[in-house]
Amino acid sequence: FLMPAGNSPSRARMIEKITTKMGVNAKFYVHEAVDYAVHQRAATAVFGASVKPFWKLDKAEIILSLDCDFIGTEEDSSRHMRDFARGRKLAKNEGRMSRLYVAEALMSQTGANADHRQRMNASAVTAATGYLAKALGITVKGKVSEPTNKEWLDKCLEDLQAHAGKGLVMAGYRQPQAVHELVNLINEKLGNLGHTVEIHASNTPPVHGNLHDLKDNLGNLERIINLGCNPAYDGAANLDWAKTAKGLTKFRLSHFSEDESSEKSGTVAPRAHYLESWSDARTSDGTLVPVQPLIAPLFDGLSELEVLSAFAYGIGPSGKQLAKEAHEIVQDTLKQESGDASWGHFLHEGFLAESAEGGQGELSGKSAGELPSVEAISKDNLEVVFTADHSVGDGTFANNGWCQELPDPITKITWDNVMSISRVTGEELKLSNGQVAKLTLNGLSVEGPIWIQPGMADNTVCLPLGYGKK
Repeated sequence: FLMPAGNSPSRARMIEKITTKMGVNAKFYVHEAVDYAVHQRAATAVFGASVKPFWKLDKAEIILSLDCDFIGTEEDSSRHMRDFARGRKLAKNEGRMSRLYVAEALMSQTGANADHRQRMNASAVTAATGYLAKALGITVKGKVSEPTNKEWLDKCLEDLQAHAGKGLVMAGYRQPQAVHELVNLINEKLGNLGHTVEIHASNTPPVHGNLHDLKDNLGNLERIINLGCNPAYDGAANLDWAKTAKGLTKFRLSHFSEDESSEKSGTVAPRAHYLESWSDARTSDGTLVPVQPLIAPLFDGLSELEVLSAFAYGIGPSGKQLAKEAHEIVQDTLKQESGDASWGHFLHEGFLAESAEGGQGELSGKSAGELPSVEAISKDNLEVVFTADHSVGDGTFANNGWCQELPDPITKITWDNVMSISRVTGEELKLSNGQVAKLTLNGLSVEGPIWIQPGMADNTVCLPLGYGKK
């Protein structure tokens, strides 16, 4: 099974039933173009339990963002914006407001709101994290490059130490997992755990890996059940998914048009939109919420839960399909979560009271993984940073005209994406706004218009995802 990321407890129940029923014959893989799960994986690796960090920016007096655009492209940004705004209101904080330090390569919304912002290449952020960890006495594996902005980092660390238990260090999804692991240890060392960052149990069901892991295991599989992914478009280019897995997808939930992953063989069923389907989910703090259809189904599409239910319950002795409707599955999940909860009250309120996850007890952080080596960045060896697009995400909303009309909050560009570089890089490479340039990375090339973006780190190229669809 290949499926998008999700935290539905009903989906987790169906996965558990299928695993119990089919054993090693069923494996589950999750694919997303943007890897938000790195936060959970890093916390799990450090604390030795299936956990994830829960940031509380409204409780933080000093915030350090390491390439983390929590106001813009990070997951759960709406909650982060609200909490950050609360910490900036003088009237509600006894005349104090939080102070924000940002170290980043791209010009982001978070950087635009910073009190102290430092431009640095994304790889330099990795080195800066190692430097901060070492300064706190944390063991850092791998070779840590000497940062060029030590004075800025020292002042930031001094501020964090002066506000022990009231600071918060955050890393963004664009940074490698080892950086996130170090950030968890830094927060622990500074006494921030349980105050500005809580460690919550992760509700994500266990899976067997991502798209790369699935590709490595293709020789052991008979068929792929694709529940809504488009790996030929947003899978890594070096996977060449359309060729590698050709003919293996026997069933696919798809949107109402052919896309890059469409094949002539196998069964294709229309995927029901979430606004016409029953399901459930958990918010970032673990609160259980219903996903209730707002309209009647338009094209008799199937939801992810309904397909999983068919495999979970199978066919009875009489040949009758035993699969349950999604509506019934969600009701069963509510009964398991809270036996005395009223279904009508659950729908009326929109959430299950007291279902939020509390912070875990005392957790002791282990060592972090090895930091990746950093190459020297120059105009002859540029750094490329891929990021989610503000309008179309990872390409999911590329066919939505309303999203295309939404201007990028930094560049103000609509209906297109660009290759953003700094003014200095543009001058060194003799590139100007609107000029079409060709970028080659690992033998693969892409062409696009140049955009000179103030605030960008030198010798870094920003490539937003979401375009290039066929």
